Amino acid sequence: MFCLARPPEMLSGELEERVRRLTAAEGFDWEAFVHLCRSHGLAGLAHRHFQARPALFPSTQIAKALRQWAEHTARRNLVQVHVLGEVVKLLKTHGIAAVPYKGMLLSHVLYGGLSERYSADIDLLVLPEAFEEAVRVLASEGGFAIAPSQSDTRFHRSLVCSRTKAHLELHHSFGSEAYDFPLDRDWIAQALEIRLQGWKFLFLKPEHTIIALCAHGFKHGWARLGWLCDVGLMTCKFPIDWDLLAQEARSKGLLRICQISLRLLRDVLGYDVPDAMTDRVECRRLDRWYARAIRRYLLGNAPPLPEWICYGPSSLLRDQTTKRMELARYAMARAHPSEKDRATFPLPRIFAPLLYLWRPIRLVRTYGGELLKTYRRGL
Repeated sequence: MFCLARPPEMLSGELEERVRRLTAAEGFDWEAFVHLCRSHGLAGLAHRHFQARPALFPSTQIAKALRQWAEHTARRNLVQVHVLGEVVKLLKTHGIAAVPYKGMLLSHVLYGGLSERYSADIDLLVLPEAFEEAVRVLASEGGFAIAPSQSDTRFHRSLVCSRTKAHLELHHSFGSEAYDFPLDRDWIAQALEIRLQGWKFLFLKPEHTIIALCAHGFKHGWARLGWLCDVGLMTCKFPIDWDLLAQEARSKGLLRICQISLRLLRDVLGYDVPDAMTDRVECRRLDRWYARAIRRYLLGNAPPLPEWICYGPSSLLRDQTTKRMELARYAMARAHPSEKDRATFPLPRIFAPLLYLWRPIRLVRTYGGELLKTYRRGL
């Protein structure tokens, strides 16, 4: 699967021969291969490899399964493209600039088609000051219903198109409560214009896209190899100004997160990344721990990192100018008793402050063992 985490035209002769030997080996589990491709977002890319080199996939049943998945992905993404085009057009009439993020637009830019990258929903970014107005416009004029969400609605809102049932995630930030990373006007002003299926969309410039993809992937512990592949293809499809990328990442407080992600890109998938963007990882204990723990998961040697470990403690990776305030804010949010705490100990109102003493005990009991095991895995 790692050998196929790049388009067919980028598959070297050495990698092709390695894939040929592996797939021809006795006992190769094709069903497990397809399952891994789907779970890591690489099934569409595997189908492209089959189209380019049918001999690599001798099993007709597996080839059929990959083709069906690619066709399903293309149909789904095509619907989402038109929904996205209508949404962007509607918001533009209200003076709201919107930038698509990830999804089918990234599939078109990186892979040249809509079948290679599966998108569960549509991700759209607006400026923080326009966020609530955009939600109102989509709900009142765009035929969208606000969906209930279990996550923090301060950073995004989930909406469902009543006509197509397509899910739209409207964001004003790339991050979360652990590290708030809002869209700003400079990024919109420097965005590229992309045409797709008759619609015009804004697309963040390559350096900004890489930073955003690194923030998103790290936030989820790089649970999908396809996300890392997206970053790698951005470095191949566009001439990257690495000094500018480092400068922009530092200004957002995300330089260390980008450095860890690019180190994974080099170590796991073998993409070329300048040493200046990766060497500092080994010099910092926490950075080195994250890189090793995620690499072991991607190589199949350990379970994935729990997302809460990437959400909260990752604030420690922020630059000194921003992390103290965010750490304090995150700690205050975590210290506040939740509904679960109140349900566990339904105290009279006068004794409610005692829940602040109980909550850290419950958090340690709930997450302490998992945190210790995860820490040992990264050593």
